[in-house]
Amino acid sequence: MTTDTGPSLRDAGTADADALTTLLLRSRTQAMPWLVSPHDEASTRWWVDHVLVADQHVRVAHDENRLLGFAAVDGDWLSQLYVDPDHQGRGVGRALVDDAKRRRPLGLRLHVFTPNTRARRFYDCRS
Repeated sequence: MTTDTGPSLRDAGTADADALTTLLLRSRTQAMPWLVSPHDEASTRWWVDHVLVADQHVRVAHDENRLLGFAAVDGDWLSQLYVDPDHQGRGVGRALVDDAKRRRPLGLRLHVFTPNTRARRFYDCRS
């Protein structure tokens, strides 16, 4: 459910691995077409299920029908933030980052590829 204050958020589980993998690959392909991944979809799905969801704190933004985005925090690192391309610019990323910051009040670190100018602009205005 999406509310006036933003999308609904919840912890991810292993049942979300397929949807998380699809969202990650779709978002990454659109945002960073220049980034060639050495991993195929099956190995990415394995990583999402056995590493990302198993070892990191993953929160998903969702409506009644599907995942809209997700954020993964590993210690003090915001290791992953992906928003479905059809829902970018609608507060999903902001809600996920704000949630991560509330959960890590001492701060978060992150890495952004230099050519990913849209992500750099997004994070620049969140400081």
